[in-house]
Amino acid sequence: MAKANPAAIVLPHLASLKHICQILQLRGLGRAGSGKNGSSLRDIHLIFFITDATRDEPILISHLVRMTDIPHGVATSHGGNGKMVEPQLRAFQQVQRFDFVGDLKRTLAANACCWVAAVIEYLRRSPKEFSALAGGGGGLPDVIWTAVPGGWFDFEKVNYWPVIRSVPDSLPGTG
Repeated sequence: MAKANPAAIVLPHLASLKHICQILQLRGLGRAGSGKNGSSLRDIHLIFFITDATRDEPILISHLVRMTDIPHGVATSHGGNGKMVEPQLRAFQQVQRFDFVGDLKRTLAANACCWVAAVIEYLRRSPKEFSALAGGGGGLPDVIWTAVPGGWFDFEKVNYWPVIRSVPDSLPGTG
């Protein structure tokens, strides 16, 4: 039985959520332009709610899509004409609650860990690829690679985890 490739995961909900935010932006702008500020305000709140819905997903692309959804709510809060009434100003201030860098912390750690583990596993299963990366054509790298016990690869995965886990802590705004 072949293992599934986690990098090939399909995320159709992200496109749907983005499309909904675009529709809400257009509807909100239309409502604000026709003086229906209360209805427009509900659209703004819904855009921000949808943007926050994927906050805890440990997948980097989910966070990138979230970042592109915020402008839909911001543009709608301006009402299309640059004039905001007080409730729209309060809705606009909701943007301050989003902490994209902080939300990325766990996601970056999970992605980095998976990436390092995948590279180590790939090289373990494909020693000829290591030879090509090391300059190819035999010699000391091939001898060392052949002599390495299989458990060493798992040991290296475990050793890299504390280093990877500390990377997001060093990002601005997370520490």
